[in-house]
Amino acid sequence: MRIGLVIDYYKPHAVGGAERSTQELARALVRRGHDVTVLTPNYGAAAEEDDQGVRICRYWFPRRVEPGQMAPAFWIKNPFYYWLSARAAAEIARRRGLEILHAQNTFVQVTTYGAARRAGIPCVATLRDLNALCSVGHLCAVAYDPDHICSKSFVRCRREFLACYYPRASTTFRIRLRLDSRFKQSDLARRQRILRRYAKLIFVSNGLKEEYLRHGFHASPERLAVAYNLPPDLSGVSEAGGPTPAEWDLPASAPVVAYAGKLSLGKGADVLLDAIPRVLERRPDVVFVLAGRPTPQVDAATTIPQRNLRLLGQVSSDRVYALLRRANLFVLPSVWPEPLSRGVLEALAFGVPVIGTRCGGTPEQIVEGENGWLVERGDSVALAERIVSALAVPEVLRRMSDRCRALLRERFDADKIIGQMLAIYQSAIDENRRRGG
Repeated sequence: MRIGLVIDYYKPHAVGGAERSTQELARALVRRGHDVTVLTPNYGAAAEEDDQGVRICRYWFPRRVEPGQMAPAFWIKNPFYYWLSARAAAEIARRRGLEILHAQNTFVQVTTYGAARRAGIPCVATLRDLNALCSVGHLCAVAYDPDHICSKSFVRCRREFLACYYPRASTTFRIRLRLDSRFKQSDLARRQRILRRYAKLIFVSNGLKEEYLRHGFHASPERLAVAYNLPPDLSGVSEAGGPTPAEWDLPASAPVVAYAGKLSLGKGADVLLDAIPRVLERRPDVVFVLAGRPTPQVDAATTIPQRNLRLLGQVSSDRVYALLRRANLFVLPSVWPEPLSRGVLEALAFGVPVIGTRCGGTPEQIVEGENGWLVERGDSVALAERIVSALAVPEVLRRMSDRCRALLRERFDADKIIGQMLAIYQSAIDENRRRGG
């Protein structure tokens, strides 16, 4: 099968969870004998290159972006660029003889659909977040108020976003945000209409699918599917991440609690920072290591002693792997319904028990008492209690380590996931042929 994976960022640019998941999928499909092309905007890299059998084709983008950075959203989220990129992606699809296009992220959903129509081939989309539900931002769509239905309250969403992220914003900023949010609302309506025309919509967890249905997203049930992200393939990782960097200055005997992800409100970074002093009152030897990009909304300049806290900032995958290799426990206290955390999958692959929150797709990754524990979101007291009790019996954590890997293999079997994806592709291709393209 000749498959095109379309994504707004790919190596070497802004490689995050979605990009790593796409890379794992592309390489796994190639290992099974399929021809895979990744289609992505060109921010300044080679127009084409080969990556372990995966062909990367980059189409025109009007600006250059440094690796690790992101372009302003407007440049890739406007009708003119949708039209240009759809033409370019369609030309690549025809040249490569692709049979199907698979949109991997939010900003390429319109592009992928336009390219597929031009090339006369079907398209499917993976939904990895809530960006097809809320035009303002993650916060309003993700149930700080679990009874709030985002699709029915656009104005409330905008006000909530301002209150939590920009409480001291100037009048000029508020006017700009109102105009910008109107544009985003129009773009969201366009994307939702187009998503309903896709052959299949693939959710990365049942929890994410339920969240979409709860918020009023309507599509034919037969077009909705669930397929988990592939677990990380560590076979090519030297020494599973390598030694712990000396500059982290981690005492050899200290228990290490790891966090990997953006230091944002949605990820619950503020909840974790509130829980840390509670843990240190009873376990002053614990070291918390936080890897992720800081945000203005979460104040990491706390009174927590430096000997107990390491803030690494945004780091490479190798550094994250080195952290997981040293960690005794991994925490992800997300307050938004995390669709299916890449960080949790990586922690389990390294045999690190996880403390997560009871929302989104996280309960599908954690079996209580087997490979981790679940706490209620936003509850820093419960989080601190669980961290202390988990670290109290090191023997239990060591026994759970093997169980982490076993459950990961059972629930996230790579062959099964690839089989599901190929069946979805074949179904879309067959349906397209029956309809005459």
